[in-house]
Amino acid sequence: MFLMCGVFAELERDMIRERVNAGLARAKEREFTWGVERSVHSWKLAYASFEQKGWEY
Repeated sequence: MFLMCGVFAELERDMIRERVNAGLARAKEREFTWGVERSVHSWKLAYASFEQKGWEY
């Protein structure tokens, strides 16, 4: 009984992995960008947050 549950779980996991990889490949073909595009570099953001809090570094 537990063996059959394991087989089905593994099958479902493989199917999910295939769908995710297919979706990632399709997004890559369409040149989809992930996340939020930052117009300011991270070091500028860090500097601004230090200035805003009145800290020195």
